[in-house]
Amino acid sequence: MVSTLRAGEQVKASPSLTSAGKDTLMRKLAVELNALYTIEQLLTSPIIAKAVKEDGLELHASVLDCTSGKVNFIGEHPMQAEILGA
Repeated sequence: MVSTLRAGEQVKASPSLTSAGKDTLMRKLAVELNALYTIEQLLTSPIIAKAVKEDGLELHASVLDCTSGKVNFIGEHPMQAEILGA
C-alpha cells in the first residue's frame, strides 16, 4: 500500500526511535495516511466534490482504537483545496 510505504519513509527519518517504537509509529502513520487517502478518493467523485465546494459538506478522518473505544480525530485533508482544484 502507498500509505505503508509513505509511513516507512517517514519512520526511517527518525533514527532515535527503538525498533518497537518504529513499528508502533509506522502502524499509526499508515492508518492515518490511509484515512487521508480515502478522503482523496472520495473527492474524485463529482457528486462529493460538488457537495464539498457548494453545499458545505465536510470530510473528516478519524481512527477508532478498538481496544479502548476512543476515537482520534485527524480532521480534514490538509490539501483538500488543492485536490478540488480551487
